[in-house]
Amino acid sequence: SAKTPQPELDAITAESKTFGDMLILDAPETPQLITENTRYSNFTKRGRGMPTFKQYAFFQHAAHRYSTVPFVAKYDDDSLPNFRLIVPLLQRYRCALADMPR
Repeated sequence: SAKTPQPELDAITAESKTFGDMLILDAPETPQLITENTRYSNFTKRGRGMPTFKQYAFFQHAAHRYSTVPFVAKYDDDSLPNFRLIVPLLQRYRCALADMPR
């Protein structure tokens, strides 16, 4: 985040380099770029509730870096999908996607 204190950001970067367990992308914060309230928040906040530029940067990175992977997901530390429900759903779509040109 643009609001992360530099010492904390340095520690995160060092951990990422040591363990390779984090992806750090340079992407702007949505409220810094959106200067007017949006319909996503019923016009009460700037960009609240809409996909962020950080999310967009992640999916761009994933599409480029993992172009042969049929499914990519992003979720936060406070939520996880129900894999018992989602895996069978994704398996149904796997064959259709496998036939798509790359």
